[in-house]
Amino acid sequence: MSRCCALLLALAAGGAAAQVPESVTVRGPTGIWLVSGPAWLKAGLFEGFHWGPLRARFCRVVSGEEGLHTRCYSRDYGTSDTLESDGHKVHLAWGTMMARIVMDGEMQSPTRFTGHFGVKIAGIRVRDDDLSEGVKVEVDPAAPDVAGKAGLLRAILSGQVPAHETRLDKPIADARAMDLGAIQSIAYIGAQDKPTGAGETPVPGWLAAYAVDFDKGRRVCVLHQDEQLDAFECF
Repeated sequence: MSRCCALLLALAAGGAAAQVPESVTVRGPTGIWLVSGPAWLKAGLFEGFHWGPLRARFCRVVSGEEGLHTRCYSRDYGTSDTLESDGHKVHLAWGTMMARIVMDGEMQSPTRFTGHFGVKIAGIRVRDDDLSEGVKVEVDPAAPDVAGKAGLLRAILSGQVPAHETRLDKPIADARAMDLGAIQSIAYIGAQDKPTGAGETPVPGWLAAYAVDFDKGRRVCVLHQDEQLDAFECF
């Protein structure tokens, strides 16, 4: 079942909770962004809507043949949106005309936007009062590797297979199939909290995030490893 369908079913069920889709639409410059948004949305037939705390996630905005697109880390993988750009507005829309998660805001500068997430059900919108923010990430190739995972990331992208959870077979294979040429540099860009839902214990700084420059482009890669690799994705 897709994240979209799962979200809509969760909104329709009493006492259900769902993560807010980990993807953002930016009408503005391409590049890497650190975007805050509600960690989850809980909806009940008699309890109304309850938004989770704001958490920041890394997203990459790129230009394609059909306009701008975004990719952000998702534990379900493959999260993306199609964008439009006018240089002033920020917009996210995920779902159907009957039920969707949205985010609308304004570009405060070329490197920062603010706005509010909301949910629309049959034309009725409920807004999260917390102010979300997106800040463009400036990649520093000389930044210290605070997480100490750059070597592991290089090894994975170069074909080595560390011990890992089987659900990571696909994202590891996808990363190796990117066909972007040789690795030029790997730069640490920060940490991201573990994606959690309502009632789950937050894990701050769980993911290590890197900007990887190849001969033919840049990607963001995130990973986590304790005894084995239990989170990995390049986007």
